[in-house]
Amino acid sequence: MASVPDALFDEWRDELTLHNNPALGRDSERQLRKNQRLYARLMTPMHRTEKTIEPLLASLQNNVLHLKHNLNSRAIASLKGELATVDQDVATLAAAMQQAINEPKQLIEELRGSAS
Repeated sequence: MASVPDALFDEWRDELTLHNNPALGRDSERQLRKNQRLYARLMTPMHRTEKTIEPLLASLQNNVLHLKHNLNSRAIASLKGELATVDQDVATLAAAMQQAINEPKQLIEELRGSAS
């Protein structure tokens, strides 16, 4: 996902030298830096959320494998204790995902306010 914006920023940076008008070049460079900062703000919560998904998936995979290999009443009973942990992991992931949704929404609202 990051390769497209990175390519666009690289192209923009390369084209800064093509300006014949120094004032326009400086303005374009300021806009580039501003947009890079906004993009970084947008990506930070997504990367944070991405880091929380892997441990949750690993935990779920362990439970599935345990059931698959030991499908009997004792194995099922032993997982009851894990349910609270899985529930907490899912709640943590849901909160992180909600934050990852809210932060870009807030950024968009800020941008709308500054455009007026």
